[in-house]
Amino acid sequence: MKVRESGSLSLLPEMAEPSELEQLSSNARAKLQGRNLPKYVILHNSKFKASWDWFVLALVIYTAIEIPYTAAFGQLDKTKRISPLGQLKNGRYLAISNVVVDCLFIVDILINFRSTYTRKGTDELVVDPRMIACNYLKTWFVIDLLAAIPFEFFVSQGTEGTASLAGLLKSARLLRLVRVSRKLDRYSEYGLAVVVLLTCLFTLVAHWLACIWHFIGISQITLPHGWITVLSKQMNSSYDPSYSSLPDLTTRYISSLYFTLTSLTSIGFGNVSPNTNSEKIFAVVMMLVGALMYAAIFGNMTAIIQRLYTRTARYHRDMKVIKEFIRFHNIPENLQGTLTEYFTHEWSAQKDQQLNQVLQRFPESLQADICVQIHREVFSRCPVFENMSDSCLRALSVKFDIMNYLPSYFIIKEGDLAKYIYFFALGTVDVIKDGGSVSILGQGDSVGGDYMSIKTKGNLKADATLMARTFTEVHYVAWSDVFSVAEAFPEIEEAMCQYLYTLDIGRCNQKGGGLVGQGPWSALALGAPIGISLVNIADFKSTQSNSKEIQVEADVNKNSNRKSPRPANPTTCMNGSIGETPPQTLSDKHLAWTLNACQRIETLEKRLVNVESKIQDILDILIENRAENGRKKELRHKTTYL
Repeated sequence: MKVRESGSLSLLPEMAEPSELEQLSSNARAKLQGRNLPKYVILHNSKFKASWDWFVLALVIYTAIEIPYTAAFGQLDKTKRISPLGQLKNGRYLAISNVVVDCLFIVDILINFRSTYTRKGTDELVVDPRMIACNYLKTWFVIDLLAAIPFEFFVSQGTEGTASLAGLLKSARLLRLVRVSRKLDRYSEYGLAVVVLLTCLFTLVAHWLACIWHFIGISQITLPHGWITVLSKQMNSSYDPSYSSLPDLTTRYISSLYFTLTSLTSIGFGNVSPNTNSEKIFAVVMMLVGALMYAAIFGNMTAIIQRLYTRTARYHRDMKVIKEFIRFHNIPENLQGTLTEYFTHEWSAQKDQQLNQVLQRFPESLQADICVQIHREVFSRCPVFENMSDSCLRALSVKFDIMNYLPSYFIIKEGDLAKYIYFFALGTVDVIKDGGSVSILGQGDSVGGDYMSIKTKGNLKADATLMARTFTEVHYVAWSDVFSVAEAFPEIEEAMCQYLYTLDIGRCNQKGGGLVGQGPWSALALGAPIGISLVNIADFKSTQSNSKEIQVEADVNKNSNRKSPRPANPTTCMNGSIGETPPQTLSDKHLAWTLNACQRIETLEKRLVNVESKIQDILDILIENRAENGRKKELRHKTTYL
């Protein structure tokens, strides 16, 4: 994609490759290309231009109401026949507002001459002022110019005919409503917005027809059966050709609007009715218009109601399929209730949003962006993903999925294949072993296994059962998907080998294994902490603490021959204790863990050596400074003595 500037094609900034730019939305592309805008050129989708367009839209709606009203009801107002300059001198607010609107429309023309646009059928952003001006002259310039010309300043206001002519010329401003309709097309997908827009349109049309109805009545006021004459008689106001005894302006406008609304809605009470031929012809036309608008509004209302009930219809359809499945396969009654209950809850939680179906509509690059956003909490809080590149996270996020579990629902049962890594984003989960709850996992905890063991031996069997205690949201990824992505991104294997899960689902039956409890999203070596054994675990809650501090505390308590007290911020147990079993050696761990631990120890030793050398350098500097200060002090004493 390229930007056209000064009649030539210029390449985009180097920071955006064409392949990357194609993945952006049209607004994002325009903003990126807009960095090359010439001076005084406005980006068409900038915040200023959007705000200005809405302001002009309000002005257009104002003129759509004011112009027909002034043309129909203003011809009896003698002050309307005063020149516009005279009205301004007399402080006529309507005249002042019209002048202000005319000036703003002229400003809008100048802004449109400097606003960029995109070519139809392409995403090419045109920023050359000459091309912008030519495009505007070919499209909306004539309409905008007619809307900005103050015709009342060029037409004499001395007679009724010239006043009507000025109002007719000003009606050219209503052509701007075409641009308004184009702007409002973007809201057609929202049901409630369509109803509001159609209601506003219906009211505006009724206002226009009321103005026309009043204009017909005034033009035939000399006839004895005109509707204004009849209205005057009903209100006990005798006919007077000088208009002095006619009903007041408010009464006439309300009566006109009342008649048009009753005709458009096909009600017609008859207290205001057409009598002359002109009034009857106009009433027929108004009834036809009303029928069309009535059908349009209620047709859209019917479509909106159908869309509202479409989701409910899909729910009943899918529920019927599940019930037929249960009946066909003779599912036991206890499992039937579980299936229907879970389907109902999943439907309510997901709002009928099928993630995979939605993602399939977008290109793969955009799918990755969406998946990273969906699983952002896991990626941001879990240390295992901290050192992974953006490309790695994008490739891995596509493999993730989300599942919701109701209370007492099993996530995995003891003896099942542990094929997934689980990250708990919401709720609490019971870890059940030998028929009893041994721990509780919560938000921020993770369940996995030894990376190298699963990679070499395949999926392991779960040594414990995971059951949801409350409503639980689980983000999970299959081991097979992790291994496939790790082939292209070796950093995954390195991170997974060093990551410490809250629960190693494949080692719950090993002494010192399984529950490692290093708090939400731990990032230590895989397996139980060295030198710590879990005894009498009755309850569990993962917290953010450091295993090294607990190990040091356990060693201190052991050396002092005192029973280890309950830590202030326990890592793995709330009502248990830390045993004093002999520490495990590195050979008891997995080979990959041993190598990684040795490498980390060597790295720490090197860092300690560097720190010691820096400390020694600081000490040398301090000693040297102290000696220098002593020499200076001695020199000052000698100088003072002399």
